[in-house]
Amino acid sequence: MHNGSFCLFGSGKDGKLFLKFLQQNNVSVACFLDSREKKDNKVLGVPVIPFNEEFIKKNKMIILISTGLYRLDIIKLLDLKGLIIGKDYIDLIEFLKKPLKSYFCNRVFYKMHE
Repeated sequence: MHNGSFCLFGSGKDGKLFLKFLQQNNVSVACFLDSREKKDNKVLGVPVIPFNEEFIKKNKMIILISTGLYRLDIIKLLDLKGLIIGKDYIDLIEFLKKPLKSYFCNRVFYKMHE
């Protein structure tokens, strides 16, 4: 994993859907973050790791919240850890609710990934 990588918080159904979307748009995802134990430590070939604030900050990871079910709990956790929405993490569910042109979505993702 390298500096500035994206990681998806939530490796369930929504996370898999977002992973496929991002991969189809040539956006690489370094890992999934998940608070639940997984039988396999990979989902669709992407490593699943527990949330670790120091690891995220050290590697300058950008968190994409990819679950609808636990998103408010995750936002509270990230806020409590001092992470900032729009800088350290993005709530994909809320982000995608807004009417956006595809070029704008690509522009935001690629600009953050530079």
